[in-house]
Order: sequence, then structure tokens, then C-alpha cells
Amino acid sequence: MATAEQALANFILEQNEERVQQNVKLEREGKKTFDMIDGGALVMVDVNTGEPLCIANYPTFDLVTFLDDYNDLLADENDPLVNRALNGLYSPGSTFKPVTALSALCEHIISGDSTFVCTGIYSEYADSGYSPECTGVHGALTVSQAITASCNLFFYQVGNRVGIDLIHKYATTLGLGQRTGIELNDAEGRVASPEVKAMFYSGAEAEWYAADNLQAAIGQSVTGVTPIQLARYCAALANKGTVYECSMLKSISSFDYSESIYERTPVVASRLRASADIWNLIHTGMIGVANSPAGTAYNYLSGYTPTVAAKTGTTETGAANPDAVFICFAPAEDPEVAVAVVVDKGQRGALLANIARTVLDYYFDFQQSSQQIEYELTLLH
Repeated sequence: MATAEQALANFILEQNEERVQQNVKLEREGKKTFDMIDGGALVMVDVNTGEPLCIANYPTFDLVTFLDDYNDLLADENDPLVNRALNGLYSPGSTFKPVTALSALCEHIISGDSTFVCTGIYSEYADSGYSPECTGVHGALTVSQAITASCNLFFYQVGNRVGIDLIHKYATTLGLGQRTGIELNDAEGRVASPEVKAMFYSGAEAEWYAADNLQAAIGQSVTGVTPIQLARYCAALANKGTVYECSMLKSISSFDYSESIYERTPVVASRLRASADIWNLIHTGMIGVANSPAGTAYNYLSGYTPTVAAKTGTTETGAANPDAVFICFAPAEDPEVAVAVVVDKGQRGALLANIARTVLDYYFDFQQSSQQIEYELTLLH
């Protein structure tokens, strides 16, 4: 836990220091300055049980001095008392694209060999004045390649064919917009749909348009999910469709530890059934994110051992510093853990790969070390 909190803190403090320096130059040039990062969260879960192995927030507080610091914590504009990991609602951005891919593949709307051409601008609705752009010009891509390159235009076209009802169905089946079963209060979140949009808008703005299908397909629109939901969703992608409840309770013993009263077994919340070929397409795309030169996190994770499968995401609000999202699982060939990192105003999801990498380093180093975990009735130093 301390490692994750420190990794979050180091990233945020370093980024804010860089932004202060950049803002001095931007102010001199009369340009718009960068906002400071407010905070972030990280969650790691066991892929095969749903058990949270790590839940970290930044900023946070010291329980030892909590009462003395309470008024200052309450007044802090960065909300250290808010559990972002369980209650912060974020647009998943492009980390949502595997949902759209799965919905299209499972419903036989596309196959692994289907290709769509990215020209940089989606012109299907140009007559109405709506022509969303991609982050590049990717040419012809298959679904695995589109996940690797995070091509918006591929998923605009796929989302337009799939439709919002199926996108919503597959997203909720994979645990997004659903409470996780953790014993603490966690936000339910939401997945974009005509009904959900109508909760936020009125009149003509509440209507569901073709543009909403496109934005929902790439994890934008009114979708809002928690970091722990993202970690559980990533675990389901890793284990090929099983969504577990994220219980922290392992066991209950009698007061003198002489009797075991309860031993937890993994609880399945939902399951998405798909063929091995379909899951292989998703995994290939996510492995490419971290290991292919075309991947959006290649510069941060290529050559990492064990192999990581990942997906980056950014909240495309038009802000200079949108929220950043990153999910990954490892080892890619035989997944053990899934990680989700979200940073407010983090700018680019790929930047968060370094935070996840630090936590993965600790996890895998610990697995290979002779260090022992602390057990009940053990004096901690």
C-alpha cells in the first residue's frame, strides 16, 4: 500500500512541479496555462478471486494525526478525505474500447479479420456538422490493431453498427456502472444510455443522437466509473469474462482464534461468455498497447518482464489537462493481477504506466523474495 501511495504521490508532485515551470513560460507568451493535478487513485485486484490487493489514494491523510488535522483536511481544496478509488467517478476514455470490441465480436457484427479504414476524420455525419477526429491517421485496422493503436475512428464505426443498447449491456456485464461488493461504501457509477443521459440534461439536449453512440463507444459521453470498477473490469478481461465481487474479508475466527467461523470463497457477480478466439483478439490488442511500436504505452512498458497487457485512456473534454486513465494486467500469458490508475487532470493515460509499473515491480519482486507477509497475532515493527 505504501508503495502505491508513494508512486502516486511522486508522479503527481513531479507533474505539478513541471507544470509550474511550464506555466511561467506560457504566462510570458500570453498562452493558456496548465491546471494543477488534484489527486488520483490506484487499485490492484487478484484476477482470479477479485480480492483487492491494494487500494491507494492521493492526497491522503495520517490516521495517527487524523483528529488533530481534521479541520485542515476538511478545508483542503484537493479533498484528501474523499476516497477516489471507491467513490471517484471518471470517464473511462479509451480503456472502454475493449467493451465495444467484445460487443461487436460476440454479436457477430465484426470478426477478427474485419477492417475499417481510419482517415483521421469520421465523416459519416458531416452533413449535420459533426465530424469527430482521431488522434492520428491509422489506415486499415483490425480490431486487435485498433485496440493497440487506440483508434477512435475504428470504434466510431463499430459503435455505430453495434448501437448503445448492446454497448450498455456488455459494459454492465463486465462490472462497469455496478457496485463491486466491497465492504466499504462505493459509488455505483453509470454507463451511458439514453436513460442515463436524460438524467443530466433536459429538452433537446436530453435526446440521444448518433453522436452519443460514437462517444459512448470510446468511453466518453455520460459514462462515469470508479477506479475499483476499472480494476475489476480489467481483471475480467484478463480472466476471460468472470467478474468477481471485490470483498476484502478473507476469514472470521472466534475471539480466541481457536475456531474458524467463516472462510471466504470467490463470489461471481457476473460472467461474459465468449469464445477463446474472441478473448485472444482482445488480449492481443492489449498486449500490443504495451509491446508493439504502434501501442500507446510502448515507450513505457516495452521489454518489461513479465509481459504486460494494457489499455490507456484520456477524458476528451477539450481541457488542456483532461483526466488520465490506465489499466493493465500481468503476466499477460497467465494473468495474476489487474491494476487501474486514474489521475485527475493527468493529461495522458500512457503517463500513468510508470505508476502501475512501480506497483507491479513490488508485487513480482515480493513473489520471488523470501520476505514473509505479516500474519494475525504477529507483532509489527
